Amino acid sequence: MKTIPYKKILPLFLTVFVLAFSGCGAKVDVTVHEDLSVDKNSRYYLTREEVSRLTKQLDGEPAKEPFESVVINGEQYYKVMQDSEHYRANHTEEIFSELNKKYAVVTSSELEEMWQSQGENSPFAEKRSEINFADASVTFPYPVYETNGKVREDGRTVDFNLLSVKRGKPLYAVFDESVCRVDSVDILGVRNNKIYNQHKEAYIRTSGVIKKVTVTENGSDVWKTNMAVSTDGYKNWYFATDGEYHMKVQLISGKTTRVKFTIDTTAPQTNVKSKTYKNKVKVTYFDKTSGIQSATLNGKTIKSGMVVKRPGKYKLVLTDKAGNVKKVVFHVK
Repeated sequence: MKTIPYKKILPLFLTVFVLAFSGCGAKVDVTVHEDLSVDKNSRYYLTREEVSRLTKQLDGEPAKEPFESVVINGEQYYKVMQDSEHYRANHTEEIFSELNKKYAVVTSSELEEMWQSQGENSPFAEKRSEINFADASVTFPYPVYETNGKVREDGRTVDFNLLSVKRGKPLYAVFDESVCRVDSVDILGVRNNKIYNQHKEAYIRTSGVIKKVTVTENGSDVWKTNMAVSTDGYKNWYFATDGEYHMKVQLISGKTTRVKFTIDTTAPQTNVKSKTYKNKVKVTYFDKTSGIQSATLNGKTIKSGMVVKRPGKYKLVLTDKAGNVKKVVFHVK
């Protein structure tokens, strides 16, 4: 019986890993050196059933060893791919959002990027529950003072469960106790209670470590309601759609800062059209995001619901609180 070469399966595995996810897992070992260069070793696993399903896509030819059989969490898996990479100091952004001699922050990984960047409605979100395990261990050159992972007995290696990673909640390890006392944090780019008529970028400035970032739109979790809000996972946030936003940042020291702002790039709406009406027309208008600042008809302030009966030419000007303007010229016979 013909056996598929090991190397022939590897290029296809990543595609299956992304699209199928069923019965698979991954382990990543990261070593940070004294000069802050980094070595990463990634290993990917499938169950025997998934290996068989994979090979059926390759002309029905079966795959045999050299898949390495291992037992993880009491279950048998087969290691089907291994990848190693080295990153020079100051070139480790693929793994760490921040890495220095005081602390390290992890907000992206191969697995996290796949499911989080695709959103709640993606196939990745639906399949996430079918990933059996996704574990990362990071060994640092310094003793770990505080972390939201699990520290091993050596005091320098931290285990993280990547399946628990959520947007706005970075993984971190602190080596310098003073970092845990930092209580200065600012949100730049947006101001509290400000209304904007353009898309905005917000940046978190702090010398401490962020424990959690919460963003809501009209009281709801922004990740479930608005995919036009994006982030690099840590300090930079981009708001590309209308809404009222609340942003809260918490440091590991416990210090918290908040900001509320509104983005409204849409002009007010009205039932009136640019046409000629017979006899009369009832003028109504509204602005659902920031609200109406002013409404005038031929220069005079009016209220929504006003009935225009007198024949003539009229100019309706609506301005919302963000500064967006709607103008309509109409006639009444």
